[in-house]
This record gives sequence, structure tokens and C-alpha cells, in this order.
Amino acid sequence: MDPGLIWLIFFAVLGGGIKAVDRAYDDMDLDKRLALLLTLFLAFLWVYLSLGSAMSATILGAIFLSSLLTGKIDNQAFKLSTLIVAAAFLVEGFEIMVLPLLFLTFLGYVDEFANGYADRNKLHGHRTFIFEHRFGMKVGVALLYAISVLDLMHVLALYSFDLAYEAATTKRISYYRAALNRVWGWT
Repeated sequence: MDPGLIWLIFFAVLGGGIKAVDRAYDDMDLDKRLALLLTLFLAFLWVYLSLGSAMSATILGAIFLSSLLTGKIDNQAFKLSTLIVAAAFLVEGFEIMVLPLLFLTFLGYVDEFANGYADRNKLHGHRTFIFEHRFGMKVGVALLYAISVLDLMHVLALYSFDLAYEAATTKRISYYRAALNRVWGWT
């Protein structure tokens, strides 16, 4: 299998897994013990990807920092993963691109703030699509690719992370399950 495809799959697993853990604590629709086990796997996957390249460490570092700054690390599982990632950073010292990290962290912070604002004020629909789907960091990585700071594989890696994260919502999983059941008789 192509190493680039494996990289994209790893980022997608990370994004979908993080949303699944979040759902275990926020929506209470998954077992918290399973979420803790999943968190251990995801934290080590995060570290593995961060050690793989400076671009990966920069993108994941921006997600980490923007989540930390906006208070999204709000449950036991996320606190455990924060400890693992921070310890790995201190021990291994991920190679990070500082200016892109600051730029993407700022955009991630704005994304999280805008998304929280839309949620708190029950603003949904086509007018708040950008807020609901956190477009700042997506546009940011595309801009960094356009000026040759990031390569295309890492732009696609963030998009696969984010698509898996977005797809792992309760509403969407129910929709996909129903669609698969109608088409192929899957449950």
C-alpha cells in the first residue's frame, strides 16, 4: 500500500477517533472505558505522526494548541492524551515549523471560537456553514501549500483528519447507517 495513503488513513483515524472520544463524554453515547483505551491508541498515533515530519508536527501542534487555548481539552481522556503528547514532546522534541504553527494555531483558535459562538447561539444553516465546519485552518494549510511551506500530502492529511472528525457525529453516523441499510441491507 502506498505510504501516502497510509498517512492519510492514520490522520483520518486520528480525527474520527478524537470525535468518538469527545462523543463518549459529551453525548454519552459511547462507553467511557472504551474511550480511555481509544485515547491511549490515539495519543501514541499522534506522537508517531508528529515524529514523522515537521509538517505533521506543525499541523497537529496547531490543533493541539488551539484546543488547549479554547478549553476543548475538557475531559479525562483528553487530559490523559495531553499528558502523553506533552511528555513525548519534552522527551523526543518534535521538529516544528514555528511561524506556520503560530499561523495555524491562530486560525484554529478563531475556528473553535466561531464554532462555539454558533453552537451557543443556535446559529445553524447555510449562513453559518463556515462557523460550523471550521474553515480557517483548512484555508490556512491551503495558503501554506500555495507559498510552498507545506506539501500537498500534508494538506490532504489535515483534510482527511477533518473529514473523519466531521463524519463521526451521531447524526451523520445514523444517516450513513440508514443509507447503507437501504442500499445494501447493512445494519
